[in-house]
Formats: sequence, structure tokens, C-alpha cells
Amino acid sequence: MNDFNLWWEALPLLAKGYWSLALPATVVFLVMMALTLMGSDADIDADDPTDSDGSIISVKTIVGFFTFFSWTGIATLNSGAASWLSLVYALIAGILVVIALVWLMSLIPKLSADGTTRLGEALLKSGEVYLTIPPMRTGLGKVQVAVNGGLRELEAMTDESGSLGTGTQVVVIEVLDGGTLLVSRLE
Repeated sequence: MNDFNLWWEALPLLAKGYWSLALPATVVFLVMMALTLMGSDADIDADDPTDSDGSIISVKTIVGFFTFFSWTGIATLNSGAASWLSLVYALIAGILVVIALVWLMSLIPKLSADGTTRLGEALLKSGEVYLTIPPMRTGLGKVQVAVNGGLRELEAMTDESGSLGTGTQVVVIEVLDGGTLLVSRLE
């Protein structure tokens, strides 16, 4: 402990300031990173001041600024740079980290996918009957059709005079009201 006291007393005031910011900011930064990587910060259904709405001032950007500001200041002072130059480099590093974090957080909403099935995309696509479709629109059956990059099981009717049994290859010729597909036997 005595060595620490000697080291601390020998530090210039600016270096003490950097170290006083670096240690707590780094701990908070590492905890936030660990929680983010584990997905813990994404499952909360509440107002979150660290939301990725592109805001420059958030908990993540403030912690990132102080973490990189302080460590850059420590590194430049230890390399022998003048105090004013160390402060300039530290400010530049902190600002660059804030810019990078805001940019990265603005990309997060673009990672979401819309899982809505757009039935219009099923038009003229071929598929296979999954549950028998009764003839002449007298009832509903089900077909499997590739829509939106995935195989969907959708309700279907037919105008054919005979029923379409399971495994029959069909083509979607119309999307009816209510999202029911009108299909015919694939020739």
C-alpha cells in the first residue's frame, strides 16, 4: 500500500484526474459491454435512456467518452507528451468514440426484420397441398407456399371441379379477401 501512495503522490494533477476517471469508467464500460453481449439490455420492457435512437447523449456514450478520454490521456502523459497535448488527444479520442458509438447505435434498428407475411408475394408461386382442398370453393384446405423467404402454410380454396388432395402441386392464381389463396392444379 505504501508503494501505491508513493506512486499516487508522484503523479501530476492531470494524471490523477485521468486515473480517477479511468478506473470507474472502465469498470462500468466492461459491465455494460458484458451485459450487451449477453443480451441482458435488450429484454427490458421499459423506457430506456440508453435507447438506440441516435441520441448523442446517453449512458453508453458518456461512459465510452470518459473511458477512452482517460486512457488516452494516461497513455499520452506516460509517453512524455505535454499536459495540454495530452488533453487535446484525450478529447479527440473521447469525441471519436462518441461518434463511433452513435453511428453503431444508429445501425441497430436496421438489424430488425419484418416477419409480416405479404400474401401478394404468393401470387403465381407454386406450392403443395398440405390439407385436402374441397372443390368449387366449398371449403378450405391448406397449402405450403414459399413466401418472404420461408415456407408458409396458408388457407386455400380452388375453383376446380374435383378436390385437390394432399401432395398435389398447385399454383396460386389469386389472393382472396381475408387472406385465403385461390389455387389451381399445376399442369
